[in-house]
Amino acid sequence: MSSEIFLVSDLQQIIQECKRRHPEVKEAAEKALALLKDQSGGKRDWSAAGPHAEDLISPVSLGMKSKNPKLVAICISSMQRLIALHTASEAQIPSFIQDLGSVINQGVDIQLKILQAVLVILTGPVNGTLLGDAFRLVFELRDSRIPVVSSTAAASLRQGVMVTFDKIVAEDETLKNGTCSTSPTSTPLPDGTVKILYPSAFDGYRLFEDLCVLTTSTPPTGKQQLLMLNHLPRPFGLELIESILSNYAGVFRKHSELLLLLHQHLCPVLLRNLSLTSAAATSSFPLTLRLIRVVFLLLRLFSNELVAESERFLGLLIKIVAGEQGSLEELESTPEEERKHHAHPGKESPVWFRVLAMECLRGLCSDAQLLRKVWNCGSSELPPSSSSSPPTTVTSTQPHRHQQPTTNIFSTLLSTLNRIATEKPALLGVSSQMGGLGISHVEQGSVSPQGEVGGASGTNPYGSLEMVAGMVASGVSTVVASLTMDSTAGLGPTSTVKVQCIDQLDKLEPPPLPETYLYLLSLQCFNIVVEGFASSVTPVYSSIVPLRSSLEVAKRKGGLVEQIQNAGDADTTRDMVEAGWPAILAALSFFIGRNLSDELFVDTLSSLHEFTIICGLLSLPTERNAFISTLSRFAVPQAVVSALASSDLPSTPRSPSVMSSVEALGFTALTGGATPHQPPSLSSRNLACLKVLISVTELLGGSLGKSWFDILEALQSSSFVLTPRRSTNSNGQRKQLNVPASPNPRRSSFSPPTPAPSSTSSRSDAPPAPSQALVSEQDIDAVHASINHVFEVCVAELDDEAFTDFVEALVRLSGEMMGLGGSTTEVVAGGGNAGGGSEVGSNHGSSTDLSSIPESPGPMRRRASGMHTLKTNRQHGDRSFAIAKLAQISQINLRRLVSNDPSLGWSTIVDHLLLALSHSISSSTNRLQAASTLDELLTSSIRSASSHPPEISARTQHLVLSSLARQVEPLSSSTYFQQIDVDIRKLGLEALYQILQSAGHEMATGWERVFACLSSVCRKAGETGTLAEGSGGEVGLGVSAGGNVRVRPSASAQGGLGGGSRGNASLVRTAFQSITLIITDFLLSLSIPDLKSCITALADFSRQTDEVNISLSSIGSLWNVSDALQSRRSQKGPDGQAYDDLWLFIVRELLTCCLDPRADVRMSAMQTLFRSIELYGSTLDDKLWTECVWEIIFPLFDSLKAFSMGVGEGVGAGGLSVGVEEEGEEGKWYESDCLALSSVGGIFSSFFLTNLVNLPDATKIWKRFLSQIGVAFASGIPSISTAAVQALSMVIVSWENSSTSSSSSSPKILEELMKESWSTWESMGQDVLKVAEAHGSATPPSSSSPPPSTPPFTQATLLAFVNTSQPLLRQSTSLWSMARLQSILSVLKGSMTVPPGDDIRPDVDTLTPLQQAIFDVFAILDLSSVPGSAAVFLQDLSSLITLAYASSFAGEVVAEEKGRKPRRLTFVAVSKRAMEVAVEVFLKHQGEVDLFSGGTVEQIVKAYSLPIKLKYECPPSFRYGDEPPLWKTATNHFLRIIKPICSVLSAHDSKLSPESYQAIWSQLLDLYSGALLADCGAADILSLEAQALDETFDLRYLSSLETDLIPIIGSSRVPDHLIVKLARCLQQASRFYRFETEGLKGASTELGDEDGGWSKTTEQTLYGTTAEIIGLPRERFRRWCFDVLFLLTQRVESNTESRKRVATLCLPALMERCSLVLASYLADQPLRGAMPFPRIREEELVYVLKKLLELTLFEKTFPARSPPNSNSSSQTEVPFRKHILSSPLAHLFHLYPSLLALALLCRRTASADDDGYLPIGSGYDGEEEIIGGKLDSRLMAGEALGLVGGCWEE
Repeated sequence: MSSEIFLVSDLQQIIQECKRRHPEVKEAAEKALALLKDQSGGKRDWSAAGPHAEDLISPVSLGMKSKNPKLVAICISSMQRLIALHTASEAQIPSFIQDLGSVINQGVDIQLKILQAVLVILTGPVNGTLLGDAFRLVFELRDSRIPVVSSTAAASLRQGVMVTFDKIVAEDETLKNGTCSTSPTSTPLPDGTVKILYPSAFDGYRLFEDLCVLTTSTPPTGKQQLLMLNHLPRPFGLELIESILSNYAGVFRKHSELLLLLHQHLCPVLLRNLSLTSAAATSSFPLTLRLIRVVFLLLRLFSNELVAESERFLGLLIKIVAGEQGSLEELESTPEEERKHHAHPGKESPVWFRVLAMECLRGLCSDAQLLRKVWNCGSSELPPSSSSSPPTTVTSTQPHRHQQPTTNIFSTLLSTLNRIATEKPALLGVSSQMGGLGISHVEQGSVSPQGEVGGASGTNPYGSLEMVAGMVASGVSTVVASLTMDSTAGLGPTSTVKVQCIDQLDKLEPPPLPETYLYLLSLQCFNIVVEGFASSVTPVYSSIVPLRSSLEVAKRKGGLVEQIQNAGDADTTRDMVEAGWPAILAALSFFIGRNLSDELFVDTLSSLHEFTIICGLLSLPTERNAFISTLSRFAVPQAVVSALASSDLPSTPRSPSVMSSVEALGFTALTGGATPHQPPSLSSRNLACLKVLISVTELLGGSLGKSWFDILEALQSSSFVLTPRRSTNSNGQRKQLNVPASPNPRRSSFSPPTPAPSSTSSRSDAPPAPSQALVSEQDIDAVHASINHVFEVCVAELDDEAFTDFVEALVRLSGEMMGLGGSTTEVVAGGGNAGGGSEVGSNHGSSTDLSSIPESPGPMRRRASGMHTLKTNRQHGDRSFAIAKLAQISQINLRRLVSNDPSLGWSTIVDHLLLALSHSISSSTNRLQAASTLDELLTSSIRSASSHPPEISARTQHLVLSSLARQVEPLSSSTYFQQIDVDIRKLGLEALYQILQSAGHEMATGWERVFACLSSVCRKAGETGTLAEGSGGEVGLGVSAGGNVRVRPSASAQGGLGGGSRGNASLVRTAFQSITLIITDFLLSLSIPDLKSCITALADFSRQTDEVNISLSSIGSLWNVSDALQSRRSQKGPDGQAYDDLWLFIVRELLTCCLDPRADVRMSAMQTLFRSIELYGSTLDDKLWTECVWEIIFPLFDSLKAFSMGVGEGVGAGGLSVGVEEEGEEGKWYESDCLALSSVGGIFSSFFLTNLVNLPDATKIWKRFLSQIGVAFASGIPSISTAAVQALSMVIVSWENSSTSSSSSSPKILEELMKESWSTWESMGQDVLKVAEAHGSATPPSSSSPPPSTPPFTQATLLAFVNTSQPLLRQSTSLWSMARLQSILSVLKGSMTVPPGDDIRPDVDTLTPLQQAIFDVFAILDLSSVPGSAAVFLQDLSSLITLAYASSFAGEVVAEEKGRKPRRLTFVAVSKRAMEVAVEVFLKHQGEVDLFSGGTVEQIVKAYSLPIKLKYECPPSFRYGDEPPLWKTATNHFLRIIKPICSVLSAHDSKLSPESYQAIWSQLLDLYSGALLADCGAADILSLEAQALDETFDLRYLSSLETDLIPIIGSSRVPDHLIVKLARCLQQASRFYRFETEGLKGASTELGDEDGGWSKTTEQTLYGTTAEIIGLPRERFRRWCFDVLFLLTQRVESNTESRKRVATLCLPALMERCSLVLASYLADQPLRGAMPFPRIREEELVYVLKKLLELTLFEKTFPARSPPNSNSSSQTEVPFRKHILSSPLAHLFHLYPSLLALALLCRRTASADDDGYLPIGSGYDGEEEIIGGKLDSRLMAGEALGLVGGCWEE
């Protein structure tokens, strides 16, 4: 459908273009357009076989012949649409092609459209000649000089070729399915055969053949079958061939005719064109580039099909890379001998040519399978290009199933690559890191003592010359070149190119290449070859064993190949490795010593790593050792080790022979006398090589055998270099080790999983190595971890024979480094069984005298590793690497050592350690190291022997004990005072601990001696040290004259302990391990005497002063012993009494620790003491309880009180001690007091009612306890006070919980206990009240007065105190009285008002915990049992309501003193909760007259009136929530009680005294006055909506007045002045505005104040004014108040007398209000003239007139009197006036003059809009006439005159 739409658009454009010319085209286009738009026939058939095909094609054909460029362009687009719609048949395609060819020379746009049309044609069923014609069109455009046309045509050609071969693929698929409908063609092939080809295959065959012919030469000499071109650029032809080969290799393999073309045409062309002679010209770069790319594709994709050609291509590439130039025939005919002497028989090839070939070889090397195919093809017919392959002097001893010829092309390739690598060493530079840091060139190449250059082994540090003798010459030249090279030389980022040369197809000239790029490619080839070997070995290796068992392969002597019989690739890989390893080793060794970038170094080192492992896995020991030797020298250069080892030794002069040799060569500058600027160390690259060496060792360790010694020596050297030195330089500064960083080499395919990250990443994603030579300590730790992994994991997997070889090598290394006279094996052979003298060996009764061994330190020689021996260790104080590793492997292989014969490792290790720890010339470090290693081995052996058969276990115990005795024996009294011997003694004690741990369960006797030995290390208070003089003074307790306990200063506090104390402390720690073990494991096996000795020893350890932690642990152990004794007591055996005595003995020992001057010890002892009593209290009898209480608990209280009460400084009000800062030692003593109180409280709560109450002196005990609680509470220490009340509460709560269960306690005793408890609680409450009163002054402290101390009672203290009252209340209902209620309320209020400390919490939104607790106590108060309780409680609640509006400033004291923002209690939440509780209590007890007669109601109403009067000035009611303001909360609660109050006043008024009755009414009216006249100015900041809501809320006051107060206020007992007060209040609240001339006055609740002019009467003369008015806020509410004022005087039918009294008293106020409105209006009107009155005045006038018309009075409520200004002298008018003023319309008669004056105004008064405010309860029937209507005040005045008998007309 889209093609039809586009075709319609094209036809429309054709019609538009042919309006004036070409009418035939226009007519044809219109006809075709009509056909397309005709939809009457449904879906139309536009195919070639359809009836309208010719009509659609006609305008296109005619338009193409018009030669109009614009029309032709449109027609070409239409042609594409027609082909897409299949409208054009195959017969019409030739005419289309002819038409396109006819316009090919027109503009660029037409040419581009032609290319598009041709591609569309090619996608169709075009074959044979038509295909060639179409291609020729594109080829013709390809030759265009217009770049866009040429490039587009080239792309179209590539796409057309792809389309042609895609048709072959589709044709093959149809042939496979049997659905092909085309007929084949017989085609003769170049080899003379004939093959039947189908059309697409035939087209592809002819197309590829023509391309080969056109590429052969220019002009083409061969015969073309399809394209028939005169010429074709050879580079472009090769590009087309390359695209075909790269995309359709599978098609070539399926079609033999295409492969034949490769054999017959393409390969000869490539070989001929790659002739070195033709490649010499620079102009041939594009052709050569494409030739090599095609060769690369043939080798990669068709090596199996083109075997001979592939071999010739490889040989040719190798020769090109080698730089040999000439024709192929010349190169092949050159004799081998001549080629050996002449490396370059022809001219040298251009660099770019060699680079192209090298890049091709690099790509081929990445295909490991291809390299194996090359190897399997046999030797190459071409002789090797050179003899650069270094011969080896060592031959492999492994058998070969088939030896490959030495001239295999693979070997030739590697040899050539190696020769290229060493071609120009000066360009590659020399690595400044591989020889180590801080080492000069002369030191790196110094002469060894044996006279060999390069060190002891005579090797070059950058290669393995003894393994590859052929590298000697090149190595010498390399050294000479490196000494004269540029420092910037090397391989790195500058050696690379952004785009490799072989991919630069757009270049006509060779691009500029870095000079070292060729050598970079050589290095990459070697790395890729090694990776290919690894990829072939890894799958085979992984199929045999998992990586974690990698050493299993090495254990199998046959290696990997013998384990896989059918692994042909493994055989091939082994042969290739065996043939190529010399070249690989030489090249990699050369490159790794060059100046490589970090990334290249990582790849090179990874190749060394992988190839070394490959050699090991393929059972090639010679090759493996060669690579390991190279890695070792690179990892730890000998010069670094030698320089570092001799850095603290006397310097020796340089060898004269070396100096003369250097000078003779002219390199004097290299000897420069300057020393390195940094100490010798390993570089980052050395460290990376070391990690690789470790990784190789981990994998191949099982097959190393005697070679372990060299590897261990290398590991020792690395550890020596990487361990920081402890000596100091000449300036006294510590020497810093330059820690090298290591590059992160790619993860080897064979690297086992190790904890050290030696090689973690692959080649493809390896991160770049750090460029710095120094790294952090983390890298050093990683290397050490890798070394440890070798000894921990790899050695453990060795078999017995290999393990023995490893141990002997390690012992040999240790002996040589320590300077021992001979090896350990010699000592064993000459001196008998020194390792233990077991019955297994001979001479078991004798032992070697270690002191008789001659001390022969040996000469101070330099080892092969470069390390000095004895003197170096002694000067540096280093730990022995070999001994450390002996300790490591002995623990890992312990089971092997114990179970095997001692000669298989045990004797070798033990004898060497004994010899080392007794060697007096050795350093103390090494001796201690040997001793600790031996002890660890012995103790571990004991543990391991328990799992073996009895005979092995017995043998092991004998060996261990004899060896341990020989170690401990020299530590006698003569050497006791030497520090080294103290340390050895400590090690012996540690060994004893270990032995007890392993075999202590077998000991039956000797425990008393063990305990005495352990106790001997404890120094008690007052004892001096025995190991050093003047170790410090005494430590203990002292009692001052006042009886207070004081701390006597200890030695540590006075300056520290001496050296003897430190040494003794270490012995204490060591010995305590053993006693801890005894307590833990062997306590049950001890007898009673042994138990007492154990308790005494533990008490000694707890009182010793050297180690606080030991003291604490000893106290814990005493608890364990106590627990064990109780378990034995429960068995009721004959020794029960003895166990009771032992338990009490423990408690007494703990009591002595409870007064320890050390706080931690004291606290721990107290916790243990009380825990023991609490846990086992239920099992104690009365005797033990009595002794515990009077001998343990109360004496402890007395001792602690003597100190804690003596530290108080100040005394507060009433003699109370005020707060003391709990800091330092005093604070810790306070913590002890708190712990004692809480612990005793827990004991009494658990056992008083069950055990203590049954004692004869139970009451005495309780009183003593309460006395302690009271004293502690009044101590002035907040923490102690809190702990005291919590302890009391704990006991009382426990009594409450036990009251529900059965109790043996007598009710009388419990009642007596409760009385004492109440007495104590009330006494504490008095202390609280004193503090509250002392801080409750209303005057804030002056700035000059000293700051008050911290309050003694914090919120936590008071909370605990208040919570204590709840259980007391619940359990003492029989003790309830009014006095107790008043006392509780007083104390609780005092607790709430105590000034807070730092622990205060915000109390706006919620109550503080203390406040909540107080209200919880209120909830459980009994207000019913005692009359009057509710009244007292409500009065107290009333005072709590007012706290929020008059709270004290005392809460700010502590906060201000400490510099923080002052905080205080707001009591807002208290006020809100008290309002709620007060309402609930009042409603519950509203019927009690006492509430009204005792002043309770007045106080409640007064409390509610305070927030109502303050209104917007109330404190905020919330901080985080959203609650109504306090005045609304008060209003809601008050309105809940006003109705009950009025009901009681109405029902029980006779029961109330006049004073009470009047006081209640006075307070109620005061509240309403305050509510109506409250200042609302602050409401202006609120939104209009909020103001309206508040105004509506205040309507509730008026509703309450109308429904609750007005019906009963007319009672005769209500004084007149109170009713008048209400009227005056409403009069003032109804004022709408004030004049601008008036002063702004706030509302007042006192009616006696000035009322702002409202007291004027109608008789007074008013003077008009033009002053502006200011409207007062809340206009609606003021009108509502006016309505209520009218309501008070309105006649009603019910409650007539009462309401008439109210109306009579309120009418004067109403008349004053109305008269003033009329009079002021009349007075101002003449002055204002035509100026209208303000809206509010007009509305006020209309409102007053309307209400006056509606008002009906009670009769005789208006007083009759004559106006003062009356001119009438007759008194007869008075009765008439009295009569008319007694009528219901008396108010109109009274206002008659004003109404008349208003009605007689000379002009009509402005009418006012009545906004429809309705009076409350008015019930006016004409509301619909008033609301929203217009009222005329003059007419209303006339209407009023008519009501009183006047005649008024408009």
